[in-house]
Amino acid sequence: MSTPSENPEALRWQKTLARYDGFVFVVAEYNSSITGALKNAFDQAYKEWGRKPFTAIGYGGAGAARAIEHLRQITSALRMVSTAATVNIGGADFMSTSPMGANKPIEDIEAHLLASTKSALDELVWWAHATMAAKTAEASQRRDPNELAA
Repeated sequence: MSTPSENPEALRWQKTLARYDGFVFVVAEYNSSITGALKNAFDQAYKEWGRKPFTAIGYGGAGAARAIEHLRQITSALRMVSTAATVNIGGADFMSTSPMGANKPIEDIEAHLLASTKSALDELVWWAHATMAAKTAEASQRRDPNELAA
C-alpha cells in the first residue's frame, strides 16, 4: 500500500489511470529490467492500478523476456492481472547477419508478430471484461453499514 501523494502531478496521473480498465505496456529491456521511467510511473500510483489487467509488448535482445518477467513481479505487488500472452520482439529476428534472422522472410516475422499481438490483445480484452464484471458484482453486493446493524 502507498502513502497518499500531495504532489499535483502525481494526483493528475492517478486520476488519469483511474479512468482505464486495462493497459498495454510497451517495454524496452534496460539492464535486464524495465526502464526507470516506467518504474516511476508505477510508483506514483497504487490503488489506481489494482485489479486491472495488462499485456506487454517487449523489445530488446531477447525480446525483453527478462523485462516482462520483472514487470510481472512489480505489477503483482500492485494487484494487477497479467496476460499470459505477450509480444516479444527480439533484435535477432531482424538482423540478416544473425543465425536466427538470416534468410528469414520479413513476411514470416510479420505473421508471427501479428499472431502473438492478436493473442495478447484478445486475452487482455477477456481479462478486462472479467475484472470489470467482478468489480460490478462486488459493488452490487456491498450494503449500507446501517443496514447491517438493523
